[in-house]
Amino acid sequence: MDKKKGWRRQLLVAGLAPLLVGLSACGGGDDEDEPREIPGLVTIESPTTSPTFGPTAQATENLSGSRSLTVVEVTWTNSAGGSGTGTLTVQECFPFGVGPIPCNHGWSTSVALAVGANTITVTGKNADGSFGRDTITITRN
Repeated sequence: MDKKKGWRRQLLVAGLAPLLVGLSACGGGDDEDEPREIPGLVTIESPTTSPTFGPTAQATENLSGSRSLTVVEVTWTNSAGGSGTGTLTVQECFPFGVGPIPCNHGWSTSVALAVGANTITVTGKNADGSFGRDTITITRN
């Protein structure tokens, strides 16, 4: 074999081998193809990182948090009634004077509160259907 062409073949094999192993490990159409829950994909950070908040007299509460950069949609539901879609946010960073590059992927929304306990579940979804959830209970007077 020509040495000039041999290194190209070795490089191609070295590059493709991990990909082929990864593809063969994907499975073949069973339950692995179902959307799955990924912990930490989306988190509630405001008004608090605690699972409960209140009591409050406010009729609405602004919620925000972080999300994985793979999240393409954030929705919320309130056990006391109501649901909606959050706004995806991204900040620009300049690490080591280079950039801008997208960083600090987040989300925000405003939720109407009923009097009493409001258990709000925020769900982030990836393009492949995988999802993550976080929940907070806000009590309104």
